[in-house]
Amino acid sequence: MGWKAPKDHPVLELAFSPDGNKLAVTMDDHYDTEGFKTHLLILDVQNPQKAFRQFDLQTCGNFLAWAPGGNALLFCGTVVRLDDGSSCDLLHTPLERASSHVVNSYYWLDMGRVIRSNRVTEDLSCHPLGKWQSKENWAVAATAPSQGWMILQQSFQRAIDGKTLAYSNYSIADRDSKTLTSGIFLADSYGDVDLILVPGAAAVCASKGTLRCWDLPGGSAIPIATDLAGHVVTRVSSNSPVVIAERWGFSLWNFLKITPEKLDLIVVNIRSGRQLGSVKPRTQHGNYASQSNIRNWYFQYALSPNGDFLAEGGDGELRLFQLSATRW
Repeated sequence: MGWKAPKDHPVLELAFSPDGNKLAVTMDDHYDTEGFKTHLLILDVQNPQKAFRQFDLQTCGNFLAWAPGGNALLFCGTVVRLDDGSSCDLLHTPLERASSHVVNSYYWLDMGRVIRSNRVTEDLSCHPLGKWQSKENWAVAATAPSQGWMILQQSFQRAIDGKTLAYSNYSIADRDSKTLTSGIFLADSYGDVDLILVPGAAAVCASKGTLRCWDLPGGSAIPIATDLAGHVVTRVSSNSPVVIAERWGFSLWNFLKITPEKLDLIVVNIRSGRQLGSVKPRTQHGNYASQSNIRNWYFQYALSPNGDFLAEGGDGELRLFQLSATRW
């Protein structure tokens, strides 16, 4: 089954609702004199031909995430309340607006609150509520609101060969007790580590050269299948250990070897290493603004909460595939 729209509408993000009945899609990230503009579509998974809801918003389309209660969506610093169709803007400064399409600084804390990376919380109307307290100067790097898990990041600088470089340590915290539940599970990290929470596997994973995962909430290392070492976890299912993992590099036909390519994409149980399927990466052909993020050049994917459906979107087209849960 599938949905189709004009092919010059690239798909930026896909996300299933917490109950798996809805699919949110951001499309056509373009820029004009007023800033980024994006279409947000809400589709019925069980009845794909049913009329969908559409919102046209002055924001970019990245970092799409449902509130744990399914009552709102968050992306690019914008909160969309589905009950009445209203929205509000969390971006307060020109710097926040400029960086919102490449760096995510806003996360769901629970069904009624958003938390910034600096631990300031706001309600669904983007009104400040106060600061989530921490004994040390940690920043928020990821959240699993339904479980109350948080990944905290502590940055510091180190001088190497006459240059000052930024490094980070990562730890796990409990939202409600406001205490750390692990020691530093990822220490002295430099640069992007593709950190991602995998709630359905009770794990957090990171990739910088090789894929590594740790248990939640304690932070002990999890063994990873050897053939997954070169992959990056990019999408997860909230109630199962099934994830989407991608492998990037250079094909034999990429003679210049300047920009890496997505070589393969697999659906896999991150705990057992068992593969449920694979998808051939496809590039989009629409004209969109987020050229700085090469991942947006490709068709986008999402997993349903139970890991039984895979959604694919690109070039104005959406397709839904059923996965075999018996192969977990």
